Formats: sequence, C-alpha cells, structure tokens
Amino acid sequence: MTISPFLIAQFRKTIWHALDNALDDTAVFAAERLVAEDPTDLDNMHLLALCNYRAQRYKVAMHVADDKRHIGCAYVYALCCLKLGKYRLGYRVLERCRALFPKTCNIYSHTDTERQALPDLASVECLLGHLYRLFGDTKEATDNYTAALSANPFLWEAFDGLCKLGVNIKVNNVFMVTPAMKEARTTWLDNADDLTGIENSQNQDPFIDTSAPAGNSVVPTMAVTQDAPAADSGVQPFMFRADNSVFSTRFHGAAVEQTPTAAGNDHDLSMLGNVVTPAANTPVEFARPARSRSRLQAPDAPRRIGSTRTAPSVTSVAAEPRRQATDAPTRRSSRLISSSNYTPTAAAASTQTPSSRLAGLARATNAGSNAPLTSPSAIRGRLRSGLLKSSKSGSAGDDSSNSNGRKSAQDEPHPIKIAPDDNERVAAEMCMLSLYQTLATGAFALSKYECKAALQALLSLSDQQKNSPWVLSKLGRAYFEIVRYKESEEVFKRLRAVDPMRLEDMEVYSTLLWHLRRDVELSFLAHELADIDRNSAQTWIAIGNSFSLQKEHDQALKCFRRAAHLDPTFAYAYTLQGHEHVANEEYESAQNAFRHAMRAEWRHYNAWYGIGMVFLKTGKFDLAEQHFRQAAMINPGNAVLICCIGMVLEKLYRFDDALEQYDIACRLQPTSALPRFKKARLLMSMRRYQACLDELQIVQNLAPDESSVHYLLGRLYKVQGDKQNAIKYFTAALNLDPKASHVIKEAIEGLETDDA
Repeated sequence: MTISPFLIAQFRKTIWHALDNALDDTAVFAAERLVAEDPTDLDNMHLLALCNYRAQRYKVAMHVADDKRHIGCAYVYALCCLKLGKYRLGYRVLERCRALFPKTCNIYSHTDTERQALPDLASVECLLGHLYRLFGDTKEATDNYTAALSANPFLWEAFDGLCKLGVNIKVNNVFMVTPAMKEARTTWLDNADDLTGIENSQNQDPFIDTSAPAGNSVVPTMAVTQDAPAADSGVQPFMFRADNSVFSTRFHGAAVEQTPTAAGNDHDLSMLGNVVTPAANTPVEFARPARSRSRLQAPDAPRRIGSTRTAPSVTSVAAEPRRQATDAPTRRSSRLISSSNYTPTAAAASTQTPSSRLAGLARATNAGSNAPLTSPSAIRGRLRSGLLKSSKSGSAGDDSSNSNGRKSAQDEPHPIKIAPDDNERVAAEMCMLSLYQTLATGAFALSKYECKAALQALLSLSDQQKNSPWVLSKLGRAYFEIVRYKESEEVFKRLRAVDPMRLEDMEVYSTLLWHLRRDVELSFLAHELADIDRNSAQTWIAIGNSFSLQKEHDQALKCFRRAAHLDPTFAYAYTLQGHEHVANEEYESAQNAFRHAMRAEWRHYNAWYGIGMVFLKTGKFDLAEQHFRQAAMINPGNAVLICCIGMVLEKLYRFDDALEQYDIACRLQPTSALPRFKKARLLMSMRRYQACLDELQIVQNLAPDESSVHYLLGRLYKVQGDKQNAIKYFTAALNLDPKASHVIKEAIEGLETDDA
C-alpha cells in the first residue's frame, strides 16, 4: 500500500510542533504513529528516537536508534550514551558512521522559520569530542573539538571542552570567519534565491518585505516539486521530497507578498556601529595548564586550596503566486562575486557613517582563507596548524603551510564582496564573533589560572555583558583564585541577585564563605540551594561546607559522598571528602578520595595537592614533593602550591632551595602574608636575623591581627637580646590568641630565666 506523502508531512508537522513546545508525550505518540505507517523509513525512526530522547527516555531511544545506518539515529544513540555514561559505546557508534557524516555545517539553516532535523558536521564532531574527553582519550577529543570549531566557531561547547583538556589555543584563530562558514553562507544564499525568486535590484533588500514592518524577517516560501500538488488543487499545502537525504521543516505565518525593500533597522545600526573585528594575524596566546580552591589556615600548612569544578522529507506551506519579474532573478552568490582588487581598511571604517562602517566590517570577512571545506578529513588535517599552538613554534601563521587536499593559491576563488543589502547581517556576524573572542579570551585565561588576564578580558566587556550570570560567575572565581576574597564575595552577591536560581559555580561561593568563616551566610546559602534542587551536587557541597565550618566532619563527609553519588564526574566532591578524612587523620581514606578526584578529572590540581599533604603528614617527603610539583605544573600561578614545595624542601634540609621557592611565591602574590611568613621563619632558622626582621615587618603590615607574626617577632627580639620589644610582641600575641597562652607564657618565662 502506497503511503501518502501528505500524511507523512502532517505527522511530521505535528511532531515538530510538539517538540518545539516541549509537549514530549504528544511528540512520542505522534512519532509512534508515523513509524507504524512507514516503519522502513529511517528518518521516521530518527524522529521517534529523538522524541524519546527529549522525553528523557534514553534507553528507549537507544533501542529505537540501535543498528541503523543513519546519521540521525547514530547521533541520538550517542547522545543517550553521553547521558548514561557509556562513552566508549557512543564514540564507536559514531565512528562506524563516519562515512555518513555531513560535509558542511548548517549554521545558516536554522532560523525562526526554518530548521535542519539532522545534525551537521560541527555538531557531530563536538559530540565525539565530549565522548572522547569523558572516556579519557585527550588526543581524539582535541582533534574532534578543533574540527567542530573549524566548521562552526560559534560552538561554545567545543571551545569549553578544549579549555577543560588544557589545550593551548590561539583564541584569535578560533573566532573568525572560517572557510566552512563562507561555504555554508554561499550555499544558504543560493538556496534562498532558488526558493523565493527574489527580483534582482540594486535598491532592494532581498531579505526584507515591504508589506511587513521594518526589521521583521520575511518567511521564505519553498518551491513546489513534482511530488507536491498545484497551489489551487485543494490539497493540503505540504510538500514531500522522497529523494532528499536531508529534510528541513519551515514554519510560515501568513503569506506575504515578496516585494523587497532597502529599508533597514536603525536600532541594529546603532548597536553595530562600533564593532571591532577580530584580528586574524595577532592571536592572543596564553600558555600553561589549570583548575582551583585555596584554604589558608594557620601559617603552618594550608588545609584546602582552590575550588572548581567541568532525508528525508520537507514540509512547507505553499507559496502564494508571486509577482512576475521582468528579468530572470540572479542568484545572490553570483551578485556577491566581484573583482579581487577591493581591500577595505579598519581605519576607514572608523571615520565613516554607521552604514559605511557596517559595509567595511562586512567586507572584512574576506580576510580568512577561501579554501572550501569539502570533508571531515579535510578539516581534521588542518587541526593543529590553525587553532592549536605549536609546541615548537609560537608563530600564528602555522596554518599557512601547504597540506594534502588543500587548494593552491591560483585555484582559490576571488574574494567575495558582500552586496550592500547584506552588510547588516554580516556585520552582526562579525559583532558576535568579536564578543565571543573576548569571552573566550577570559575563559581560556581562567582555565590556565591566568586570573589577571582573565579579569582584564572580562572587565572590558559592556555593562550588559558584565552583568550577565556567566560573566559574573567567572569574575567571582577569578577573584577567588587570586585570594581577593572581598571582591569575589561582592561579585557572587551580585550573581545571586541577578540569577537567584543558579546552581553552577555555587561550590566556589560556598568555599569562599568557608574561607571567610561566614557560618550564617554559608548556612543560609545551603538552605536556599536545597530549596532550588536537593538533587544537585552543588547543593550538597554547600551543606557539607557548612558542617565542615562547624567542625562536624563526619556530617560533612556524608554530604560530600552524596554530592559524588549525584554527579560521579564532579571531581571536587571527592576532593572535599579527602580534606575531611585528613581532618579526621584518616590518611588512607583521604588518599583514596583524592585519587577518585584525579580519575574524574586529571587536571584537578586540588587532588594532587591533597595527596601531597597526606604524604607530608605521613613523613613521605619525596612523594609529597612530587605531587606538589605536579599540582604547581597545572596551576603555576598559585603561591600556596609553591609554599608547599618549600615546606617539603625544608623537611629535606634543602634550605637554599626552599628559600628560592618562597621567593617565587612572594613574587607571585606580593600582598599575601603566607609566603613571606614562611620565608621569615626559614631565615630565622638560618640565623639571618636582619633579613628575617625585614620580612616580618612587611608581614605585620599585611596581617596585623595574626598572632603567629607577633610571636615570631618576639622570638626574634629575644634572640637579639632586645627584652623590651620581645615582651611587647609576646604580649600582643597573647592578646590575639589566648588559646596559645601556655606557649607564649613559656617564652616570656624564658626571658626571665635568661636574665637570672
């Protein structure tokens, strides 16, 4: 029995309407009816699997998509594997379908009125990157993430994945117009002209219709194929293409007359007038790996540091009869090709009117390579030369070298000159790339613990962007990492006011309150997070930190175990378990917890630090030094880690080496009291009293209420025979810390004994 294409189209219309409105049960029900009508069509199986995935029925979706030679089914199957933690199975399924991967990206095929039901190249490569990264294959994950960004630089997940892997990235080479984007844009413009039959006129905007208000986008209509009925046949106006391998569904409102106009949107012009295009030839480079939490207890040894966490058919409303043009319409891509002697400059753009600046900005998209992206292998062949820093050369022009499959200079097409009526859209694209580049610079620097560079980039954003939740969270964490707790607290308070329902990064905020000993605020935060979501790992970390601050370590352990159970990939939950075991002097259990954290995230330097502290407390100084140095390699800007290396070297009687480490820590954080105090104590043991006194006077100004500083000053003056100053500082230490009265009184009595 022949199945009516119109029935299939009606089913798909119902399914997409349900999916777009989060009516998952309706979508699943309609998809089952569709598969029952035509069980042999793999596109229908893909829709059924997708509906079950959206309804969070992951195992059902896997069953539907299993063993289907269809890129959509393989993609949904891999998505389910990602949710269920079956990473090896997920990437194997996708790799078996690599021959079916799309050859380009669909970045221009997704609008308010159009969608692509199947994933494009960038989406598939990004999903593969997620699966490889979580499985632990860093090399493959890096290659896939980079391929995804080469196809679509707006894919933030891929960039974030590279940051989590600790890859050195040329940020400026990521967020620029890529050959894949140019090819996709040209294809999209060709298709738009084919589908709408827009008149060729210099004074008309082919995207805007005069019957609609200025600034409203026109809903493009779709040409009728031989399989579809005539416009006046009385049949439902849906179209089915049985021979198309990729299906796209467009939604239309009331049909509008296709009469283009050159009218623009003044609001858009005002927003885009001062856009700065990313410079492709001056990449921002940051080296080093990283991630964080920093707890400074007594000056003897810090307890915790850092914190962190990482073809289907086409349905469409038939077009109304169009007005006849006197001349045959010309493809827009043909109109865009012009002579190659046009090279705009940024200086000219800054002195022109807004519309002229937009035109210059649009023409700047031609700065990149024009080589088309023909296959996934072509992208993967250019991975490390274009986006990743070379380990042998710091040159930003690595991607200019010739490679197999790449066109020679004489075969490359002429630069494309964007028509004036397309300038706003291209300028908006460049504006978004510029914004992403600034955000990426900050995020990349923060992932490397280059906190000052991260702050500089993020604070350069507009006020609207700076007050967004994501930027506020990164600012708060950057201040936290450099131990500027007051600024960090202010930023997190603003974040809570802007987005009170946010759970992400709340483990950092709760750790910050732990450092500041704000037990009331920490308890209140834990209650608020519990009201939002009791099944969130961040909630249980906040509750555990509250118990830890009250010295209830067993209760804190239960909370951190609960957090790890809720999110087994959350390395910080295991790290906090280890800290509580250390507080209970359960060193073997602490070591196991820290190793769990390292398995969850090998770049989690807090776990390396934790194991180092365990070895330090158990007298295994060589192993402690090894782990502290590994932690410092991940986060080389952390003064606490450098101090820990110095502490171990002191235990090994390598005093000169230890002093060198303390000097490094003092240079890293000149306003931190901890490294200077440890340096002063070492200088005193080396009998370099004047140098010790100089350091202690600086520390006294940095931490005037620290009893240990006054006590050490008293000892120093006692050794030098200055009894008056010794008594003065011993008394100050006694007033600041009455609990240590027995030690201080013994020191004072020692003064009297010496006199006797």
